[in-house]
Amino acid sequence: MKDKMLVITYQMNLGGVSIAASNFVNQMKDDYQISMAVAVGGGELINRLPKNVEVKFLKSEKRSTDKKFINKLKNRFVKIFLFGLRLIGFKNCLCKRFAKKNIKKNEEYDIVINNDMDMSKYSFGQCHLYAKFVKARTKILVIHGDFVKNNYDQKFFKKEYLPVYDKIVLLSFAQQKVMEEIYPNFKEKFTTIQNFENDEEIVKLSNEYEVEYPKDLINLVSVSRLCEVKAYSRTLKQIIKLKNEGFKFCWHIIGDGELRDDLETFVKNNDLTDCVKFYGYRKNPYPFMKSADFLALLSYHESYGLVAIESLICGKPVLLTRTIAADEIVTKEQGIVCENSEEGVYQGLKDMFINYKQYQKNTKEFKFNNLLVKNEYKNLFKDYR
Repeated sequence: MKDKMLVITYQMNLGGVSIAASNFVNQMKDDYQISMAVAVGGGELINRLPKNVEVKFLKSEKRSTDKKFINKLKNRFVKIFLFGLRLIGFKNCLCKRFAKKNIKKNEEYDIVINNDMDMSKYSFGQCHLYAKFVKARTKILVIHGDFVKNNYDQKFFKKEYLPVYDKIVLLSFAQQKVMEEIYPNFKEKFTTIQNFENDEEIVKLSNEYEVEYPKDLINLVSVSRLCEVKAYSRTLKQIIKLKNEGFKFCWHIIGDGELRDDLETFVKNNDLTDCVKFYGYRKNPYPFMKSADFLALLSYHESYGLVAIESLICGKPVLLTRTIAADEIVTKEQGIVCENSEEGVYQGLKDMFINYKQYQKNTKEFKFNNLLVKNEYKNLFKDYR
């Protein structure tokens, strides 16, 4: 009889964590009886899940301690008042009510995998609470973000998360080292396992339609949300320098976000419309990767950089800024990891413009080893039988 597994995630819209959760379910579906719990309803990635996977959406209360509401409150007195409510047990009452609404009386699993860290001092996150209260033999947390750069509360994590989970999975050895340094007394709780990649599906989707790029230019592509952490403004400043030096290229940007209007205005005001193109959100971005000369992921910080592996699967090299896991993602033969600074981005782009064809030779036959990832998870589960 297969072990019962519950996979928890915040949402199933396109995005790194949601894609990782979807890939996990698809890779493990034949070995475990899998159910999913999702905090936010809907999402296009629901359609990528196997039909035999039961999906439930968590119910929540509208409450005065909702995170969005608290973020709007600037009055210090109100925050102190809410903190007082926590002290007298108001938080515990809400937590128990949440558990009662979402967890069936006889609901129990062999393994619980939580993919989201959504609980802070002033909000009651659904994913962690569900993982906390549901009965299971083994509970595992996967941290997809950079723990330090995302400013997670270290004391709160120690108090609220570490007692709940038997094992905490990081996506890189560098991230594991950081966690072990922060929590030296809990070293045995941390381990490193890469995310799965849906490589066959990515190759299939990359051939779904043709993308025609200018053939007399170097074509680089970026695929991400247009937000501050992705450092588009910093990169655009280097694009101006490289254009003025005479390089012939076009940067194709796939994605949407809160900075899109500002970025498009900057491009227009600096006469870059001939070499920077915005395409907005695309459900299937892989043909853009396949047709490009290389992918650029030049963020201020990334925990893992899933899109970089996807680019390699499409047979294209990658330019990355040095973030916590960058050197574990791309080898020196597959692309460039540049310094995470304005000068580093400038030099990285320049080097890739000159040498991208050499890197392309080394990425044509790239294969991702999902079997290795699966065996690492299986071995982890066996430890808690």
